[in-house]
Amino acid sequence: MRIRFRFRYGQDFDVDQTEALTKLVGTPIEVDDDGKVKSYPIYGADLPKLLSIVLPSTIELEGLDSNSLLDVSDSLQALGRKIDAIGPVMNERVNVSVPGFALMEIRELAVWPDACTDHLQDALNEGWHILAICPQPDQRRPDYILGRSRKDDK
Repeated sequence: MRIRFRFRYGQDFDVDQTEALTKLVGTPIEVDDDGKVKSYPIYGADLPKLLSIVLPSTIELEGLDSNSLLDVSDSLQALGRKIDAIGPVMNERVNVSVPGFALMEIRELAVWPDACTDHLQDALNEGWHILAICPQPDQRRPDYILGRSRKDDK
């Protein structure tokens, strides 16, 4: 993601950082007489590459307030933690998987809410295949989505 940014007033980078930043932005980094980076020039660079060289607190994104980059970073980290807390989407307990080409053969679908395993086994013996298992928090047994090719297609 390419961004436009400026350095905060009074930033002081070492020689290696200054060389890396100059190479990244494609123009020399302007420095005042004290060796501090000038804060008014606007530069453009790839955000991940820029953050690998400097800390987020040393730059200001063009058009955003001073804490926006940190707020975005914190929000993305919080979102990542929420996604990690949800856990895997795949039902790892039964590992039901239907390859893509097999789905092309499916011509009939059925939803079996709160299905008993005896009735489910009868359906599997009749040629139905389990496409999805949907556990429900308020019922004892999961819902099943079944599919099969039409009998007259065989």
